[in-house]
Amino acid sequence: MQPDNNPNTTEFGQLLREWPTDGVVSLTSVATNVATTISPKTHGLLIRLENAVDNFRRHYDWERVAAARAQFTRKEYEKAIVTCTELLEDAGETPGVYYCRGASHAILGQFEHAVKDYTKALALAPDVAEYFAERAAAQSHLHT
Repeated sequence: MQPDNNPNTTEFGQLLREWPTDGVVSLTSVATNVATTISPKTHGLLIRLENAVDNFRRHYDWERVAAARAQFTRKEYEKAIVTCTELLEDAGETPGVYYCRGASHAILGQFEHAVKDYTKALALAPDVAEYFAERAAAQSHLHT
């Protein structure tokens, strides 16, 4: 896959990293139903957005993300770190994956690694308060 086609590095991919996976109305159907009230440019943008969402969903490795979360839930933190690292190498940067890996590092007492992962998650999703809180907690352990 060429870098320009990687949904994790595109403008749309940046916006869609946390896109919900169920209960989503088709943007094309919305655009078609309201096509008489929106401009052709807006209609075209909605169709491009839906195509980007479809592309993102096809390339995002949902099974391995679920596996990493399950490993974390089962307290298999070392395995979760390995799975998250593989995901980041194969599928590109995703804030939720950095967060999961950071949380695993923190539980194992690897606070420097946790801070780095939480910082990466924040760089990709700066509006997620939980990432700030967890990074602050991990940083507090570095200074004790």
